[in-house]
Amino acid sequence: MLELFQPRRYLFLHASMAELVARALVDLDTEPSGADALYRQTTLTELNDYLGHLARHGDPGDAWIAALETIVRSPLRLAAKEAADALKTAVLADAQVQAEMARNLRHASFSLLGFFLGTLHFADHPVQADLARQIVERFRLLFELRGQDTVGIATLGTGFFALTKNAPDILG
Repeated sequence: MLELFQPRRYLFLHASMAELVARALVDLDTEPSGADALYRQTTLTELNDYLGHLARHGDPGDAWIAALETIVRSPLRLAAKEAADALKTAVLADAQVQAEMARNLRHASFSLLGFFLGTLHFADHPVQADLARQIVERFRLLFELRGQDTVGIATLGTGFFALTKNAPDILG
């Protein structure tokens, strides 16, 4: 187990070790029925703190987007699927995450934005309309950068598909 940087972040050789340490960080003196909720809240707090740390001290744009992508795309084996989906939705819907996403929009591919929109659409979350508008804004940025946006050009079709599937009213 290696401590990589602040805030606390560890690299584990096996997911089971990560689960054991994460559960040990939660106060297990609570009732068993409340331990899962406390565990989810602690995980959400840690993820948001880490993304906030990257936004303040990390490399601009690419590193933050890559971290958010890793959080949302990775399978969370520490909870039931419904709880994992709710946790990912809560991360995407966080106001600080939304603000940082808007700030780093030119670093995001349409594939990633479409995946985020699909995640929020699955949960029928109110923030999905904001994310659909960010996809439209990403189209504007694509044409503003005039051919210098290889990430945007390579995933252009995915942006249209994401809007068609999840926000058809904005597609026009």
